Amino acid sequence: MLNEIQDSKIWNDLIKNNLPRSGGFLGSWEWGEFQKSVGRPIYRFQLDNGFAQVIEHNLPMGKKYWYLPRGSSFGDQLLDQARKNKVIFIRHESISKGVKTIHVSPSTTLILNLEKIEDVLLGEMHEKTRYNVRLASRKGVSCAKSEEFEYFWKLMEETAKRDGFKIHPKLYYEKMLEISFVELWVAKHEGKILAAGIWSFFGDTFTYLHGASSSENRNLMAPYLLHWEVIKNAKSRGFKFYDFWGVCSSKNTPSLDGRGQGEGDSWSGITRFKKGFGGEVVEYPGTHDLPISKFWYSVYKLARKIRRF
Repeated sequence: MLNEIQDSKIWNDLIKNNLPRSGGFLGSWEWGEFQKSVGRPIYRFQLDNGFAQVIEHNLPMGKKYWYLPRGSSFGDQLLDQARKNKVIFIRHESISKGVKTIHVSPSTTLILNLEKIEDVLLGEMHEKTRYNVRLASRKGVSCAKSEEFEYFWKLMEETAKRDGFKIHPKLYYEKMLEISFVELWVAKHEGKILAAGIWSFFGDTFTYLHGASSSENRNLMAPYLLHWEVIKNAKSRGFKFYDFWGVCSSKNTPSLDGRGQGEGDSWSGITRFKKGFGGEVVEYPGTHDLPISKFWYSVYKLARKIRRF
């Protein structure tokens, strides 16, 4: 039996009993409403084998596909419903079934156990990370929750240009920060923001989603102290895990001294940074496409290939 859920409390109660270890917030009612606010239709289905929050993406020529975030169940009931809705393929992160594609949620993450005492967490850090945390504190860097979105956005643009990655439109981050369980944190020195990030907290997990840093005063190591202060805050609020949300896979993980980087892997630097805090690497099946219309899926793949040239 497939049942569409329309009540936020019923939905969140349902998914909190079935949270994946990482990315549980993606299945929440609030995350679905956020996706709606940026123009994507949402369906919330209770299935015989679990639940699925479906995010619908429109394509040219009136076509569309469904995306199922990590934690959503998958099965014949959903396939039948997708056919009724004339969906050309389902993009999912549940099982290794279909055509492997570019990750939406990271397939490999790093999770820190917050049930350990602070001294143990500090002791399990890489020595360079621990040194940088203490250096930033000695130099007068301070960290706190913030509503200074415009400064965050300027840092995001600066960071994306410097490090060569794409970012979402400004409105995307603005709408995300309207979610009740999403927070903006900043690190400042002498009144100037040197680092900033967006975190979510849902279930028993605090998750790092987006981060940016200034090209100035990098010797003050503000991002290190920012993460440590957020980790301590999450711990004090009773959260059990801190999810760094994306590192290189175990097959392509750089060492903390910079050797052994994966060729062409732009995440090598950020992986070294995150792994310096300790934690456990956790791997997932990754993102897969399951074609429903093989013809239109082939057209979609061809169009994407042409657009990249």
